[in-house]
Amino acid sequence: MAQQQYTTKRRKGQHLTLIERAKIEAFLKINMPKSQIAYEIGISIRTLY
Repeated sequence: MAQQQYTTKRRKGQHLTLIERAKIEAFLKINMPKSQIAYEIGISIRTLY
């Protein structure tokens, strides 16, 4: 059985990287829903507010 998803858990309280902030900015510019942005980056939706 092969592993289906290769994800890492973000530790609580960790700052966003510059790359993650740039992705968020780009997603917001194209009016992507915040819930989808949070899912794509792997963060809590509350982080975006």
